[in-house]
Amino acid sequence: MNGKMNVMSKKSSKLTEAEAAAARERGSQYEASMAIEGIFLTKEEKAFIDKLDDDRVGYDEGIELTIKWLEKTYGSRLKGS
Repeated sequence: MNGKMNVMSKKSSKLTEAEAAAARERGSQYEASMAIEGIFLTKEEKAFIDKLDDDRVGYDEGIELTIKWLEKTYGSRLKGS
């Protein structure tokens, strides 16, 4: 990273190319940090994230889609049941 923070509008439905590139970079950094802790994404989780990246989904829509995907994929395990 270059020390500059790229801020995207949370109201934007689709990221610009620059915002999408910054989001992918942050995602790669998060994934590397998780790997250091022994946490790895499943193939399905990676595929979902790649789809959001490919579609350049904006912040609010990404959160909404992620919650729906998690509920569908993991169901009651999310609620500790």
